[in-house]
Amino acid sequence: MTVTGDVPQALLDTWRAAVAAARGGAVYRALADAIAADIAAARLAPGASLPPQRRLAWTLDTAIATVTRAYADLSARGLITAETGRGTRVGRRRRADDGVIAPRLEPATRDAGSRRRPQPRAAAGEDGRMSMAADAHAEGAAGPIDLSPIDLSPIDLSPIDLSLAQPADPAAAAALARTLTAMAGSDGLLASLLAYQPARGAARHRAAGRQWLGRGGWLPDPERLTVTAGAQHALVVALAAVAAPGDSIAVECLANPSILAAVRFRGVRLKPLPIDAEGADPAALDRMAAEDGRLRAAILQPSLHNPTGAIMSPARRAMLAQVVTNRGLLLIEDDVHAPLGLPGALPAPVAALIPDSTVLIGSPSKVLGPGLRTGWLAAPASLDDRISAALWASAWMAPPLGAEVVSRWIADGMAASLTASARAANIRRRELLARRLPGLDMTRDRACAQAWIRLPDDWDPDRFADAAEAAGVRVAPARAFTVAPTPVPVAARISLAAAPDDAVFLQALDRLAALLGAREPHGRTRPIA
Repeated sequence: MTVTGDVPQALLDTWRAAVAAARGGAVYRALADAIAADIAAARLAPGASLPPQRRLAWTLDTAIATVTRAYADLSARGLITAETGRGTRVGRRRRADDGVIAPRLEPATRDAGSRRRPQPRAAAGEDGRMSMAADAHAEGAAGPIDLSPIDLSPIDLSPIDLSLAQPADPAAAAALARTLTAMAGSDGLLASLLAYQPARGAARHRAAGRQWLGRGGWLPDPERLTVTAGAQHALVVALAAVAAPGDSIAVECLANPSILAAVRFRGVRLKPLPIDAEGADPAALDRMAAEDGRLRAAILQPSLHNPTGAIMSPARRAMLAQVVTNRGLLLIEDDVHAPLGLPGALPAPVAALIPDSTVLIGSPSKVLGPGLRTGWLAAPASLDDRISAALWASAWMAPPLGAEVVSRWIADGMAASLTASARAANIRRRELLARRLPGLDMTRDRACAQAWIRLPDDWDPDRFADAAEAAGVRVAPARAFTVAPTPVPVAARISLAAAPDDAVFLQALDRLAALLGAREPHGRTRPIA
């Protein structure tokens, strides 16, 4: 790294002026804002190296603590990253329509004629075929699925988006058509759904949430349930109820990007917890609470952690409950992926152990479809006023139309049927993944809707994601899940559920296999422990 990294002298002069103008005020914020403006304007490119803190402090004639705080602020905004051996660099800019955050409305166009792609290769010893049972809900599917390697060089298909963990079962759309028809024939129902609802949702919609969230012989108290506009809305409401800007929130060092976005939007500091095969470490949370007097809560995913698929054992859940209680914290338990777990395999939520210290969040989006925008949170009575205020300020009420559809599907068994189908599809596609990309799947549980893929050490995850998109497949690079200062793993996440059928999923896997087989070194990124 040079004295100034990849920063032109003109930008350093601008930063020096910003620091000088802010003397006596929040100098670090002025510096952070100046750097952020240059990143936003593309005057600093993704991957550009920034000067070491001590050198930049000397160059700008300011204290090293100022630079340290400015870099920390930029890291919290997701604009820069710091990695051992690579220094501090500008992060990969993500568009508002990036598949890791939200689906794109229109597929990107590509010029197939100007690009030659390597041919996919079957794994040694394979004949390129595998017989798979047809999905219980697939229409017109019969016979074995052709797993022969696909020649991709002469064709140009729209990108296959495996960056989003969303279901793609056509049976859900067919069920929706039937349900809407039935609802239209119900006297007065549609008119009631157009009216304002009770602040916490209609009683029947809350009852459906109680059934959806219940597990392991436990059911939440129906009086503690609130209907929300999806799990993300529930998360924002919960954060508003438990933490103020400047407070700290503990999260897994690898966490769902939507969690990270909600925390940053709230202006709360992210504090990463180490994870292992069972997820977050309760002892680390205990130490963090002892050291940080502004730690208010932890947002954790004890069941089918995204992206690793880790599941907390009953013993670890008990340890976590003890730490949360002893330290006077609140736990925001993200239980969204739990319905996809194998029947009887998941323990009851941590909320069953400490309901007065837990905000439990659930949603059917990963099974029934995210467009229904329905979720629930179960929270302690002590948070009633703050949750009501946050709900009113953010959405007034949850959309009742989606909640009515979901409630009917839970009552008539359609939700259970779609859940079983989604689970079976995820397990089936994981088997396909093991054949096409052998030895790369690090996911802890085979029922997960996503796969956490170990990349060869000579790939940088961001560059792999860019190369994969150029080859026609969108994946989510590890950086999207990594909470600074955690080193970014040499990994990526792919959704098993997003492809419309197995054939398209196999096309995507063949493209990735070809890419990995023809890769060129791109530098190293230190893996996570």
